[in-house]
Amino acid sequence: MVNSMDPIHISKVLTDEYTIKILTAASRKPVSAYDLCRMYDIPVLRCFNVVKELESLGLLKLEKQIPQTNGNMRKYYGSSIKTATITIENGKLRVKLDWLGRKSGTEESVDLTENKLEILDL
Repeated sequence: MVNSMDPIHISKVLTDEYTIKILTAASRKPVSAYDLCRMYDIPVLRCFNVVKELESLGLLKLEKQIPQTNGNMRKYYGSSIKTATITIENGKLRVKLDWLGRKSGTEESVDLTENKLEILDL
């Protein structure tokens, strides 16, 4: 899962305001999307979409499910990462993720000097 992550995309995801709030809360204890909406005043649809993306990227993991009276399951998520670091040095973007329960960090990086970046004269 992590090997297919694009460092530019991951850096955008990790710097999103809602992602920061969600990962911070989930690093303390398992939380549901419903709880996150209330805690941080995140619009419901946006919160569920961010949680879904973070789970698909492996940054959140499903910890437990609790049945609700309406028949739905309330899902509680915990953070899969201990630390995330984004650096730019010598023309390279590096995203380093230290995973909980893993001995060494998993690193994703891309050399921005190899990308075709368009420079605009304004």
